[in-house]
Amino acid sequence: MFKLPDLPSAEAECHELTDFAELLAWDKGLVSAREIAAYLGRLGENDHNVGCDDNDDENADEMDEVMVEIGRRSVACGGGYPFVLEREGTVLRHAPSNEDHRTHLYHYLLLSTRLNMTSDRVHARIDGADLLEEISAETLRCYLGAQRARTMVFGTATPGKFKDKINHLCRALGEGGAFRTLDTGSVDANDDKLDTVSWLPFADKSRSQLIVFGQCKTGTNWRDMLTQLQPTDFIKRWMSEPYLHDPLRAFCVAEAVHRSRWVGYSVYSGLLFDRCRIVDFCEKPGSVLLGKIKKWSAAAKATIGFKGRIAQRFIAGSSGCPKTSPGWDGRTQGLRSFTRPEPIRVCIDNVFRQVPTSDAPPAERRPFCPIILGPAAAARQPRCTAARLSAPVSIPTGLHPSAQGWRAATTLGPAHPIRSNPARVAALSRPNRCNSVGVDAYLEKHSLGSSCLATLG
Repeated sequence: MFKLPDLPSAEAECHELTDFAELLAWDKGLVSAREIAAYLGRLGENDHNVGCDDNDDENADEMDEVMVEIGRRSVACGGGYPFVLEREGTVLRHAPSNEDHRTHLYHYLLLSTRLNMTSDRVHARIDGADLLEEISAETLRCYLGAQRARTMVFGTATPGKFKDKINHLCRALGEGGAFRTLDTGSVDANDDKLDTVSWLPFADKSRSQLIVFGQCKTGTNWRDMLTQLQPTDFIKRWMSEPYLHDPLRAFCVAEAVHRSRWVGYSVYSGLLFDRCRIVDFCEKPGSVLLGKIKKWSAAAKATIGFKGRIAQRFIAGSSGCPKTSPGWDGRTQGLRSFTRPEPIRVCIDNVFRQVPTSDAPPAERRPFCPIILGPAAAARQPRCTAARLSAPVSIPTGLHPSAQGWRAATTLGPAHPIRSNPARVAALSRPNRCNSVGVDAYLEKHSLGSSCLATLG
């Protein structure tokens, strides 16, 4: 799972990438789908090695899913979503409202999902996990009916002995009798998985009422905890009298739950409240609670070092050019960023600068793969990407003074084994099979839409 200050992995799912997009928009003001892919270092990779556009298509589909998920969240938050899709759904803009408590609530839930809430939960002397118990209690109260419903925080956010909290709950509900334990040993329970209790009482204060027992989890490691809270078992173990009607179960999480698994999770969790549902139903938290939400979120965001991690993927002064991607190991000092691609432009300062691959000895080191811009690339929005280096690399002659007369250099040309894909790099094993074909001569024999090596666009 994606956790700050790290960036999402290549295996990150749609809801993780959407959280990343929201964090970027919150940090930058706005972000495009193309920038998101660039930040993740996914532009220019060709992992499947089937065709030059394979990963472009895959990345485009992935970003489309992210934008669809953003649209879904906007609806699910009931008007409380602090982001707006612009430019036909390709740009996400942060549109906060300081007057709307739901903006601050969403920020808190986003951060408390992606931070490590085991080791990094306390900010500004406020426990972020305890905050979710208070927020969930307020959300469940609003769900049952804010005017008549009652709620109580039972978990670790409420200090006191477990026995005293049970007795207080029994008096408030008018059910359960009093504290009683089935064990003869000492009681070491703190909340026994019960974090909140909400109920809808009648004016006669008699039994037979709607009661909801809730459990809350920040972070992303909550899936194995969906069945931990069992209301009937809790009552049997800790109370002297049974309830007239079994309480409902609710499970509140800070994460925006992946919709492809929503039904399965809901079967085990009872009433499932994820980030969007909490924002939708938490109508108006008290001023004290809202103040703690703002204070915790501001302190947490200031400590994550998000900008520093993103900056590591970029060349200084570039605008959307990944500094590293799988296969480059960060050794891209020879790559210059640019904003106006021109046909047939070599973008490597030193074509034959030797770069080690893993732990290979100097004799087995291979050169950088130069980037050539074909005419087809000039018509597209500029981006600075590089193909993954796969040993050995083919280098056309005539590209650089140091390449002249290099008979051993493998090149592209008529001897390319796969004519259906002239842009692929081909390795020729014997020097006498090399073609002394330079850039100009090569393009005279092939489509002007093809580039000799890795292309941009």
